Amino acid sequence: FWKKHAKIQERPPEFWSDDFKDLFMWMTKEEPEKRPTIQEVKESAWYKGKIYTQEEIANKMKPYYEKYFLN
Repeated sequence: FWKKHAKIQERPPEFWSDDFKDLFMWMTKEEPEKRPTIQEVKESAWYKGKIYTQEEIANKMKPYYEKYFLN
């Protein structure tokens, strides 16, 4: 799943953190009762993870902006 999406989106497979992948897979369980509540999402490692500064976000997004909007 992740390798296929990385290829489609032209991103390295490690683009998505393990914490994000774990949360995503939990949130997309087939049976709704097995999905996390909002509170469980807020308690997840991904939700509590690093918050980027505006400068860090700009630096991370710059290559994508240049590729998709300037070419």
